[in-house]
Order: sequence, then structure tokens, then C-alpha cells
Amino acid sequence: MSFLDEILYICSGLIKCDMALAQDLKIYKDMYALLNRVLDAREHFPKSFKYAFGERMMMVALECCELIQAANMTKGVRRASL
Repeated sequence: MSFLDEILYICSGLIKCDMALAQDLKIYKDMYALLNRVLDAREHFPKSFKYAFGERMMMVALECCELIQAANMTKGVRRASL
């Protein structure tokens, strides 16, 4: 299990909900695949971009995964308030 998988596993275990797991959603799987590609590509960036640009791309992709999970967990709350 990669470091990123461990973080997402721990985070998903902290919050219990009756919704389908975010990890089962196509958008989440695609975003997670993009995150893994960013992590792999970062190793090949020029030194001047590797840290600043690569780190920013990684954090944005990780934040998107977190936002997808949050949106999935609040789906029932949104429906009730409409």
C-alpha cells in the first residue's frame, strides 16, 4: 500500500456514512489516477520546477480527491434541504 493509499484509507475510516464509498465513483477513480500520474511525473520535472510546481500540482489533486469525498458524504444532506 502506498503512502497516499494509507492516508486516504485512514481518512475514509474516520467518517462513517450510508453513502456509496467515494472510492467507487468514476470521478474519484479518475482523479486518483491523475494524482498518481502527477506523483510519477514529478520525478522527471526539471530541478527548478520539481519542488514548487510538482508539490502544488500534487496538493491540488489531493485536495480534489478530498472534495469529492466530502461532496459524496453530504449528498443526502443536500437532497433534504432542496
